[in-house]
Amino acid sequence: MNVLFKQVDVFSTTRYGGNPFGVVLLGDNHQLTSSQMQKFAAWTNLSETTFILPPTHIDADYQLKIYTTTRELPFAGHPTLGMLTICLLDDLLLCCVKMYYKLIDYIIFCFVNIYIYLYIV
Repeated sequence: MNVLFKQVDVFSTTRYGGNPFGVVLLGDNHQLTSSQMQKFAAWTNLSETTFILPPTHIDADYQLKIYTTTRELPFAGHPTLGMLTICLLDDLLLCCVKMYYKLIDYIIFCFVNIYIYLYIV
């Protein structure tokens, strides 16, 4: 199974000057369990690691899971914004996406056009 992983800094224009976190893009056929995602996040030793998954909600484009080194988070702002920016710059996601956060049962609508705007649907 191929997994795309990137480590990025957000909120900085200086390399190694921002808040670092990880982005993992998993395809439709991924077989990682929540336990394995948690272990991967612990291995990165970053404040947060995001996992972009196929949607589990009918109205969402993707599902996003966010892990710290010790637990899954229901939502976190800087990993969401940074993940969207990185994926858009790499043409991995569309400019308008609906991300589903299963732990809080919310869909966040994100529209990106130079700046990132978040709307809770």
